[in-house]
Amino acid sequence: MESALDELADLLRGDARDLYPSFRERLAKAEQLTDGIGWGFHDHIADVVRQLKHDDPGKPGPVAR
Repeated sequence: MESALDELADLLRGDARDLYPSFRERLAKAEQLTDGIGWGFHDHIADVVRQLKHDDPGKPGPVAR
């Protein structure tokens, strides 16, 4: 599962960047559902989802002055 998410994240950061908004809620739900699963699994999922949110090209950026 982790490697599949990593592959999806790579696609969403690259050629499929414009598809991220359609996956945003599903990724957040996957992160939520994995909470409590041990041995670093949830941590990895949360890190990938957090990084995708950070890299989101559609989010508002800093206001130019």
